Amino acid sequence: MPYDSKSDIWSLGCVLYEMCALVPPFRADDMQGLYKKVIKGKYPRIPEHFSQEMATVIKFMLQVSPSYRPTCDQILSLPIIESLIKKFFPEDGNSALGAPIDNINEALLKTIRLSKNIFSLTERLPKAKYRSPKAGELSGGVLL
Repeated sequence: MPYDSKSDIWSLGCVLYEMCALVPPFRADDMQGLYKKVIKGKYPRIPEHFSQEMATVIKFMLQVSPSYRPTCDQILSLPIIESLIKKFFPEDGNSALGAPIDNINEALLKTIRLSKNIFSLTERLPKAKYRSPKAGELSGGVLL
């Protein structure tokens, strides 16, 4: 399929999944195996400490058929997302969609908290769960 906005939704679903699970949703030892897993659209559920709503949002984004993937507007209209928008951006009214982009960006930036010693950040983040590829294996599409 040609690249379009539905490809962006797929990518966002993969990133969101990996942020939760700390591993990519589709993993395999070679490109053929990875292709088969992506085509089937089967992946493990995100860890149980994440809500069913989060798992459902990811499931919507990782639909194999692009025509079944939601648009950005549909994602923002999901009840769980709307409730979070109202919680974190109450001054914007019913939806962040109607607010000027500068206000949304400013509100988002206020939610980011960084340590005064930013270099200590990597020590406090969870470690990646990637396994080291063996010689000759594919890593990120590159033969090692």
